[in-house]
Amino acid sequence: MPEELYFKLSKRIAPIVAIADEGYNLHTQNQTNTGNHGFDPTNVTAMRTIFMARGPDFKPNASLKPFRNVDI
Repeated sequence: MPEELYFKLSKRIAPIVAIADEGYNLHTQNQTNTGNHGFDPTNVTAMRTIFMARGPDFKPNASLKPFRNVDI
């Protein structure tokens, strides 16, 4: 399991994990495709998330370089 996914010590992760390449989907025959999740966010830019913050220590309209939100 890739260390950067933080799955290694979780009891909620199945014994077998598949990570699709961008552009592919993994689903059951009875499942409709209502969204694409589960890609590796370190390799697929579309899987990045938005981080927004507000308060006295944050500059208005500031933009930061991408960072791992698990570090917060």
